[in-house]
Amino acid sequence: MVKKVFHPVVAKQGKLRKVQKRPATKKDSFWEKVKYVREGAVNSRGQRKDQIKWKRTLPELLNASNRKIIDILIADKFLPKCKLQVAPRGDLHKHRCSHRNCHVWMNPHHLHPLFSECQGPQSQSLQMQAAHLLLKLHKVPQSKIHLLLGVNHKAIEDMENKLCKTRQEYVQKKEKEILLGDGKSWKDDGVMMWEQWAGIVQRGRPETLILRKLQPKITVKRAPGPGAIRKTEWKLIAEELLLDRTVILYTDSAKSYKLKLSGVLHDKVIRRHWKFLKERVLVNQHTKAESSLLKAKLRSAQYEYWSRNADFWVGCGELCSHSMQKFLS
Repeated sequence: MVKKVFHPVVAKQGKLRKVQKRPATKKDSFWEKVKYVREGAVNSRGQRKDQIKWKRTLPELLNASNRKIIDILIADKFLPKCKLQVAPRGDLHKHRCSHRNCHVWMNPHHLHPLFSECQGPQSQSLQMQAAHLLLKLHKVPQSKIHLLLGVNHKAIEDMENKLCKTRQEYVQKKEKEILLGDGKSWKDDGVMMWEQWAGIVQRGRPETLILRKLQPKITVKRAPGPGAIRKTEWKLIAEELLLDRTVILYTDSAKSYKLKLSGVLHDKVIRRHWKFLKERVLVNQHTKAESSLLKAKLRSAQYEYWSRNADFWVGCGELCSHSMQKFLS
């Protein structure tokens, strides 16, 4: 029995025939002359979830004494080093101001960017707040944290907002120090766009993810989205980050990316980095693009992308140490 061979129908004339008969990829002569070898050493994707070990565990934080939990948080850089004494009232260890006209007893987490100190039914011990933070770093849903620790939902939301703000402050400062490419050998960079944000990241280096807020034109009410990035906006971003950096740029098929830049070669591919960020930006569908909450959550997701294979507890201690330098220095 003779097998039937499928012959695709190709148009005989017109633009459709040109599209169907053209090669899948078409490179110019300049592209062929570029001496480029894709980097072979790419960072590993990390261990499996059942093989990862963080520095601290939930029982260790909950079972710690009042002095032990302070020592743990000082060792992990959540709290600054200070002289602690037993306060006259109760068995709590506090810091006493050394100024001759002050001598006020202060909690070790006074003015802390994440931990709070309050009175009444909403007050929580330092052990509970540390355990709450650990569950939050493990991406445990807020409803589960409420059931596990018996914490009020407002306290959970407050911890979430503080964590996002702390990460946002750190990311916006460190992002200015990122350089894409080295200006000598060719490197892979990818550009992706989501709603009103554009991002650039170097292949194999998630810590180089850079986000930029766009200002697209106002669309009609029922438009599916803001559309592709405009050439004027892309030109400013490209000249700031990619000019003369000897990078190969992978983007989607938007016409704006065809802008010719010195030290930049263009190729087309669709990147999937936004999937990681969108899964961590959980906001109400009516949230405005310019809202501070959305910006903070997106920057927090950017920080998680930077250190996605690291110990978030240790990284959070570094964030707190960085944030407290404002009033400790």
